[in-house]
Amino acid sequence: MNQDILSEMNEFIDSTPEPTKDTEYFEVEEAYARQFGHGVPTEMLPPSASRERIIEAMRVCIEKQKDDLLSILKAKIDPDYKY
Repeated sequence: MNQDILSEMNEFIDSTPEPTKDTEYFEVEEAYARQFGHGVPTEMLPPSASRERIIEAMRVCIEKQKDDLLSILKAKIDPDYKY
């Protein structure tokens, strides 16, 4: 790869600020994982669960010290459904 192009790409990446929404989500998700020993099962959440609702639900779980994320988001795991 041309060194000038590589240099420009690195400069662009370094100068692009991180989106605050992503930063907020990852910070809350890290706190959730530290407290409960696992990440957020996003593949099990319904499409209607917005990013904001997921963040708020994670905060509630952390505050109450109870891993009740699926219930808060009204998500139910159907053991009969296979992917």
